[in-house]
Amino acid sequence: VSMSYGPGRYDAEYEERGHDYPLAYVRWTEGRNLEAFLDTVAARRVQTAPLVTHRFPIGEGERAYKLIAGDTNDPYLAVLLTYDTARELATVVERRKGAHERDDAASAAADPREGDDAAHADATTAQSKQESASATRVRVGLVGAGAYARGVLLPQFKAAGAEFRAVTTASGVTARDVGEKYDFASLASGADAVVDDPSVNLVVVATRHDTHAEVARRALEAGKHVFVEKPLALNDEDLERVIVAASRSRGRLVVGFNRRFSPHARAAREFFAERREPLSILYRVNAGRVPAGHWTRHPQEGGGRVVGEVCHFVDLAQFFAGAPPTSVFAEAIRSDGAESFDDDSVFVTLSFADGSRACVAYLAEGDRALAKERVEIFGAGRAFVIEDFRAAVTYAGGREQRSKLRATDKGQAAEVRAVCEMVLRGSPSPTPLGEIALTTRATFRILDSLRTGEPVKI
Repeated sequence: VSMSYGPGRYDAEYEERGHDYPLAYVRWTEGRNLEAFLDTVAARRVQTAPLVTHRFPIGEGERAYKLIAGDTNDPYLAVLLTYDTARELATVVERRKGAHERDDAASAAADPREGDDAAHADATTAQSKQESASATRVRVGLVGAGAYARGVLLPQFKAAGAEFRAVTTASGVTARDVGEKYDFASLASGADAVVDDPSVNLVVVATRHDTHAEVARRALEAGKHVFVEKPLALNDEDLERVIVAASRSRGRLVVGFNRRFSPHARAAREFFAERREPLSILYRVNAGRVPAGHWTRHPQEGGGRVVGEVCHFVDLAQFFAGAPPTSVFAEAIRSDGAESFDDDSVFVTLSFADGSRACVAYLAEGDRALAKERVEIFGAGRAFVIEDFRAAVTYAGGREQRSKLRATDKGQAAEVRAVCEMVLRGSPSPTPLGEIALTTRATFRILDSLRTGEPVKI
């Protein structure tokens, strides 16, 4: 196997986004090299079969390694490990079929009506429609299984008692691994298959950012509840389409703005519940740098750091203010340095309808030893400080009072529990649709303000 693939290797624009190099300038790119090789194989000018001297079933893989390690005197060239794919697939299918039959029997024993539904395909569809309002169980269909979904979302949904029905990812290997670890009922071929699965009543969208709005819209139009990781959309047009779908759907929409569910955020809102005057909010984020070529920075794929990350802090400021944001002004720290980017470090001032103001300092120049987030809230002669969602300090009546959690809690677990409760009870979304829309629009207007240097109405 040659590792010299050719020009284009490790270039995300070429390998992932399909931007080819012009033939007149780069004759032998990675893709054209592979194409030429396949042509020679098809023409039988290159024949690989005679190179294979040994084949071992995977169960005898140790013999293969002893051979190439020189433990025997048998000459060899290419050594293959073979798999009985048909037998393995049959085993997996039978195992899952048995598990599903046991689940269905248990469901029927717990709820005879549900057992009747499981016996008829048309009744299953009807059950799915009824469960768009409420359900006896949360049945998750997962679209995308990146690091955040595997490390945070799936463990939290499992802890909340959700059942895993269908999963699809860009990589079949990842889908299989996640499917087996969390006992998903099926590995789906794509997002449409997850959305169309009648047993799924909650579609969890955790793909790259450019697909969030479209998958969420389709799921909502199918009457499913939707939990989508932030951001909800990358532009106004996609946002409008998904908000319209949510407003018309039997399903509910939740976006992963988890910080409003954290214990300290809830305590801060309660602390100012009786106020009759605006709040002043200072929010400092020690964000750190992200490489220029990372997919989150790509305008069409990730949307950049403002849309993809600053949305968290805009949403929490809106949660504290309890009023819609009305305008925004933003400035960036700029330099000629190769490691500096326009939205790496920004100062954002948000104005709210009740007169409250929030300043978000999203900064990349700091050291990782410094805690990532600090929030200071002032109003009604009082103050509340949140230190990285682990400790909090209140100031009231000339007294200081401190509280501390055992570990940092940014609200992910409470958010997932709220989503499951929404599905089970058919209750409204724990995050109002209007607030979801305003947070997302505000990030677009931050970009507008950075371009124009002027305040922009939201």
